[in-house]
Amino acid sequence: MSDLIDAITDVLKPITTAVAEGLEKTHSPTTRAGHTIERAGKLLEAGISPRVVATHLTDTSANGHVYSEQGVKEMGYLWQDSKTRVGISVSAYDAFTEDLEELKGSFSPA
Repeated sequence: MSDLIDAITDVLKPITTAVAEGLEKTHSPTTRAGHTIERAGKLLEAGISPRVVATHLTDTSANGHVYSEQGVKEMGYLWQDSKTRVGISVSAYDAFTEDLEELKGSFSPA
């Protein structure tokens, strides 16, 4: 019975992976970023080296970004913090952007 389950899993795994990857192309940048942070965090928790994750992110960057080990570690920190709450609340975001707009309004080039 175990051999049958293994055979079915071997057939279905590539299909489910292809479907999931296809669906991810339709997701928003917010959703894709969240998935990336989650996966990086889980890989770190599983013991995968930050260097390995950084290399993968660099190799697959659509914009040619270079990721560092420290940057990946920080993704892990964000993943840990996100398990309990949002790192930047709506009210904090609004306050930051309002402050920025005020600063832009008060700036007069010489």
